[in-house]
Amino acid sequence: MKTRLFAKTSGLCVFAASLAGFFGACDSEPDLSDPEEAGEALGDAFCGYLAGCCDEGVLPGGSESSCAEQIRLNFGLLIDQAEQDGYTYDPRCVEQQIAALDGATCSISGANGVPEDGSCNVACAGIAHGTVQEGEVCADPRDCDFGLVCIGTCVNPCGAGLGEPCGQLSETSFVSCAAGTFCASEPVTAPGTCSKLPGAGEPCSGFGCAAGLACDGSVCGAPIPNGSPCPGFMGCASGFCDTTDFENPVCKALPGPGEPCTFGCSPEATCDGTTCIALPGNGEPCPDFQCAPNLACSDEVCRSESELLCGIFDGD
Repeated sequence: MKTRLFAKTSGLCVFAASLAGFFGACDSEPDLSDPEEAGEALGDAFCGYLAGCCDEGVLPGGSESSCAEQIRLNFGLLIDQAEQDGYTYDPRCVEQQIAALDGATCSISGANGVPEDGSCNVACAGIAHGTVQEGEVCADPRDCDFGLVCIGTCVNPCGAGLGEPCGQLSETSFVSCAAGTFCASEPVTAPGTCSKLPGAGEPCSGFGCAAGLACDGSVCGAPIPNGSPCPGFMGCASGFCDTTDFENPVCKALPGPGEPCTFGCSPEATCDGTTCIALPGNGEPCPDFQCAPNLACSDEVCRSESELLCGIFDGD
């Protein structure tokens, strides 16, 4: 995959050039403040990413090079249009997009820079943005300043830090907390303060525990393995506390296709009320809009994430 090639090879260029006694052999990293260089860099990154996911003929222009050239040629027009709309081009937006494509999965969310692990993603809604600050009202996704997203007001997608205010701070402003913290408030509907998730041996509630720990209903500890009692009806490593024998609940693996179910099923199945039913696979109908893992329902048929991504460009 040819994403961020310029960033990964720059050190190797210097090393190779020093061995040859010639330091001018390799190009420098692109100046993303220069629209020409930014368009070329983004075109190489995005079209390289697509070429690693799709058949080359699907790419805009019919090839990786033509795809990259289209982006390069149109980049300046995109900046002009954004500035006419009152927004300012920011090289950091392009830098973020290129970085997000490096190692991204072949999916629509991957192409949009959404981390697969669900981690925070500081992204621009395009290549330009406005100046609306955190907590202020916004109407267009581009209105907010860099690092903020618009959900009626501009918010930090990574959440507030430890000790910062959180919750419903005003009629138009709701602030969540960063990963590894929770909003401690009394009552729970009132504004609060971002606090650390409890550690081993510390009291816990529905907000959970620090990474690697689980709440057994009263304190945080190691997740309970399958076959062990779960007297607090939670804290199982599998996420499933079997209460068939209500007086003696036990942690178990979630049931799979064909097995009885009451609570839920393993990721590849769904519970019809009594039995786990296998979710439809690739190419199978999905009347309930559910598919097996790593598939998505499109036009009532389950398709792979990469197929959906490439289908966007097919026929361009």
